[in-house]
Amino acid sequence: MILEDFSFEAPKTKRVMEILNNLKLDTTKVVFVTTNLENNLVMSARNIPYTNVQRAPEFSVYDILNADYVLFQKGAVQVVNEVLAK
Repeated sequence: MILEDFSFEAPKTKRVMEILNNLKLDTTKVVFVTTNLENNLVMSARNIPYTNVQRAPEFSVYDILNADYVLFQKGAVQVVNEVLAK
């Protein structure tokens, strides 16, 4: 899935859970792929089981295969496309 770019002003696990609940992904393995590893997002997601945050294009094949869903931020898709085009 591709999501609009977003950022967190402060670490809030509740906000990440709201995103996952709205997408009905709260009980599945999810990896967020972002353009930058925002400390607030990492800290917000680290307490949620089966949730991982990776930076594009530094995620691994294992990260993708181990997840049931991959949530790309729109900017991260552009970064991956640029790397794969080379």
